[in-house]
Amino acid sequence: YGEGRLGEYAARLAADHLVHGGDLAAAIGRPPRLDRDVVAGVAEWFADREELYRSVGAIGPRAGTHDDPQDDLIAGFGRDPGWRVP
Repeated sequence: YGEGRLGEYAARLAADHLVHGGDLAAAIGRPPRLDRDVVAGVAEWFADREELYRSVGAIGPRAGTHDDPQDDLIAGFGRDPGWRVP
């Protein structure tokens, strides 16, 4: 990516690890309960970037909106927060 702000890079990494951690939990049949404070921080950071990420194909279409902050964040990244291993 070239030069950039350290805080932006750290937020990107936090978002990536958080969302993929939820993916892994769901894939092994565990409820993906993520730290509420981290979810809130990533959601705040992601709010200004969601459409940019979508416009460049980094994430899929939003999977609806949800009352739960974690589910809403997961949906924002294009994932179904209710998905579980069949």
